[in-house]
Amino acid sequence: MDKARLLRIMRTIGIFPIIALIAGCNLWGVDDLKVTITSPSGDTTISTGQSVNFQSEASFGTSPFTYQWDFGGGATDSTVQNPGSTIFSTAGTFTVNVTVTDSKGDTAQDSVIVTVQSSTAFTVSITPPTAITAGQAVSFQSTVSNGTGPFTYLWNFSGATNDTSTAQDPSLIIFTTTGSHLVTLTVTDTSNGATAQASVSVTVQ
Repeated sequence: MDKARLLRIMRTIGIFPIIALIAGCNLWGVDDLKVTITSPSGDTTISTGQSVNFQSEASFGTSPFTYQWDFGGGATDSTVQNPGSTIFSTAGTFTVNVTVTDSKGDTAQDSVIVTVQSSTAFTVSITPPTAITAGQAVSFQSTVSNGTGPFTYLWNFSGATNDTSTAQDPSLIIFTTTGSHLVTLTVTDTSNGATAQASVSVTVQ
């Protein structure tokens, strides 16, 4: 590299920041106002009626800052830095935006997506036989509503010879004594460990 070219480079390096400073330019953007949603840490999925904890952090810029949270119609908007626990009552997909404005009028924005799923209860019901006679083999049926599956089943038959079963719809259940007997079914959703229970009183004649 010749001496003249090196001199030109050095002059450029020496005077360019000065020119930028005079012009009021921010060459690298290190002092630009920035806002970050710190909670939740990213897009999130909940069920209707559940809440999300919202927090934000502004950096750079010139304080004081003002905040405007827009929950996309999923919850009531807010003007505080950290709205905290915010309930979403309607199913849908909502883009949540926070906009920060500093004392100079500069703005910055960040957003997350909240997916709200319909809240449906995981339940189970029992359909018993219409009539039971002592010594007669009968069948029971189960119906699971909602949940994800697969499911496991645990039946308890008070007063029956085979007093437990892990079948979904057990058969050949024999009650040897007359009177009222309690039948209980517990179903576990193995995808998340949730359980549901149902019971019915049957009369053996």
